[in-house]
Amino acid sequence: MRFVHFVFCTSALFGISFAVCAGDTLVPVADTAALMPKHGTVSIEPAKKWEDSLAAGNGVMGALLAGDPQRDTLIVNHCKMWLPLGTREVLPELGEFLPVVRRIIAEKGYGEAFKFMEAKAHQQGWPGLAWTDPFHPAFFVNIGQPMSGAVTDYARVEDFSTGEVWVQWRTAEGEFSRRMFVSRTDNVIALKMTGPKGKVSCKLEVPKVGNDKIDSTVACTEDGFTLHCLYVKGKGGYDGAVRVAADGGTVTNSDKTISMEGADAVTLLIRVEPTKVVDPGSLKKLAKSLGRVSMNYDKLLKPHAAAFGAVFNRVAVDLGGSPVERGMSSERLLDLAKKENRMPAALLERMYDAGRYEFICTAGPDTPPNLFGIWTGTWVPAWSGDYTLDTNLQLDIESALSGNMAEGLGGYFRLLEGFVPEFQKNAK
Repeated sequence: MRFVHFVFCTSALFGISFAVCAGDTLVPVADTAALMPKHGTVSIEPAKKWEDSLAAGNGVMGALLAGDPQRDTLIVNHCKMWLPLGTREVLPELGEFLPVVRRIIAEKGYGEAFKFMEAKAHQQGWPGLAWTDPFHPAFFVNIGQPMSGAVTDYARVEDFSTGEVWVQWRTAEGEFSRRMFVSRTDNVIALKMTGPKGKVSCKLEVPKVGNDKIDSTVACTEDGFTLHCLYVKGKGGYDGAVRVAADGGTVTNSDKTISMEGADAVTLLIRVEPTKVVDPGSLKKLAKSLGRVSMNYDKLLKPHAAAFGAVFNRVAVDLGGSPVERGMSSERLLDLAKKENRMPAALLERMYDAGRYEFICTAGPDTPPNLFGIWTGTWVPAWSGDYTLDTNLQLDIESALSGNMAEGLGGYFRLLEGFVPEFQKNAK
């Protein structure tokens, strides 16, 4: 796992502290060992920023969940969401100057050679260094779930062996949770909110995409939301659909929100797909395909967990971590490493598992992990969140063979094979 991605992985999988909001009380769960999956992690604080969110993915779609009990955000991602900037892509013909460049390097050094090449490129209309189109979030689902009184027994959990993540807490009314995964078998993001019978009340909203380079239209339907997006600078766009089903209670729809009162549980199914050309019927097709998927969370989870675990459980590492340290929350385990100036074996074991989990989530049939894996919550990711071939992408995939995850390399080969025509042009 290369450095850029490792920074994300540790923050996303090992939360960072922050208060829910002024005046609220949030008490973390006392016994994290009782919640700790055999392969996974427990965080005792909500995400402070998108990088700290619970992360799940199936190699095509990714999802991030912050875990704030009262005001949560689900960030929907797709491996092919690249925002067209309208950059003028000019490839200057510089091959004929190679002998001159070699002579300049020998006589005056690389700096002068670069200046010479840059001047020749500008003469042909090359505009200068331009960033590639950035990797961007597809859309956001805002979840409002107000509650009074203290929130206790709070925890965020990621099960690396099943690909399921969840946040759970307790109030005076009882225990609540939000569970989420991105199905490898049905290609949907599934989210289920549970609580005591008749006590799940929430408001859902899918806001218009907040970027002036995307023309987005959001509609609140009887059973969810649809989102149709076109890139202002061309290259198509994408569609998104969210199905919502409440178990009991009452449902109220407005132009922008869906509100549930007194439900036993609320389930969301989400799918996003890119569109290469303007197709007026694409959104309808997407909504129809999502409508054919079962709204039973547990029924969807079972084959997904089996498929995810079939890959993850091929390899395990045991470095002799103590049972006590293996049961610690990520925050406590990281604090222990800092205070004692040592690397606990349990932390190394968890990092190894987290790296394999991340690869399974992000390595897809058409693309390998990018600089941000398959997740982002920003419109301006560092280095465009792109595929950098100097070493980053190579480090991203190097664990595939030692981790017995060779099928995850398919997207890597397809990506590079797709680049070959451009490689040939640049070489010429």
